Amino acid sequence: MKMEASFDVLLETDMFVMIADRDDGGRSVANDAENVVQRVSNLLGGIGKRRLYYRDSLGRFNELKVANEQFSGFATCTEHQQRTLADWIHHYQPSKVVSY
Repeated sequence: MKMEASFDVLLETDMFVMIADRDDGGRSVANDAENVVQRVSNLLGGIGKRRLYYRDSLGRFNELKVANEQFSGFATCTEHQQRTLADWIHHYQPSKVVSY
């Protein structure tokens, strides 16, 4: 069984990064949050001050809080944020989603 979370990088901007849990039998993004933040930071050359949002296996968005390139907690997205993030993915999703 795969022990680390698998995720897709859906959208990367100068303000936020959005990933999606692939729910492929390994750990979830939420259950592997420390490792996921480290991997995203390494893959993108740092997260910096950007927010890191993830879509869970139920399609809900939450935030992985990051301080100094380390996981520092979770934040639940409001209903307005849920709609806005879903709209961004729908309208601005790049043609190439990168899986990790």
